Amino acid sequence: MKAVFLALFFLSCLFGLPAQSTGQQQPVRADSSQSGLTVPNDSLPALPKGTIIHKVTEDKVYCFLPANTLIQGILCRGDKHRGWETVFYRNGKLALVWPAQDTEIQGVPCRAASFWTEVSGGSARVTFYPNGQLKSCKLAKDCTIQGHRFKKGEHVQFNSKGKLIIKK
Repeated sequence: MKAVFLALFFLSCLFGLPAQSTGQQQPVRADSSQSGLTVPNDSLPALPKGTIIHKVTEDKVYCFLPANTLIQGILCRGDKHRGWETVFYRNGKLALVWPAQDTEIQGVPCRAASFWTEVSGGSARVTFYPNGQLKSCKLAKDCTIQGHRFKKGEHVQFNSKGKLIIKK
């Protein structure tokens, strides 16, 4: 049943979305009352044609974007070779992204992901909680967050209410 659902979801992404990732996008809609793993209609944001949904779990949807795509105010890295995974919670909010450019998220300067950021140490992935609150990122510049000084390249973490988690 999962295979049928994934196949239908993939086909709707591939053929059901006439617009490309140029800003004109149509929402992906999928629903299968026969499957325990359904994505409610309109729960995912608009995804560009060519998006590959490769895994659906009880709480998340994992996909590869065919090109850099603006989602929920963040330019998410994508490419046709499945190099960067974007993950959504089932409620449609982002769970994990690889930013295509340095970007400020909820007042925090998050670093862009690139081949070199991943190879040179430390991941530039950005993670979120199901409520949309920023969970973690790698900093794009020196900054002060909630009274604490951080240097560019450091990783910061927050709890689900946005409070900075200080590791001792």
